Amino acid sequence: MKKCPICRAGRTHEESLCRRCGSDLTWMLDTQRLGRSLLVRAMAALHQGNPHKAAMLARRARFVHTTPFSRVVDDFLTYLDSRECLTRHKQEFKKYILEWDQW
Repeated sequence: MKKCPICRAGRTHEESLCRRCGSDLTWMLDTQRLGRSLLVRAMAALHQGNPHKAAMLARRARFVHTTPFSRVVDDFLTYLDSRECLTRHKQEFKKYILEWDQW
């Protein structure tokens, strides 16, 4: 989160209080961390060959904290889980993993 959602003041990473309006941003920061953690677990489950678990974790990550990346991962893993075509699409998913590393 680059700005306070209440007053839109710019903020530095990990400030839990807005310096302009004083809003407590702890729960929002925790929500972002949880979403990222669930995405990491989803990718680990996919790497371990469990697309169903990966899809469930990605869906939870998208529900907790929706980002463009979480949408792509959720849609992709839902597709893999429903089609059971993991081996044909590993190359396509690798580019998303590389983007995740840069994020």
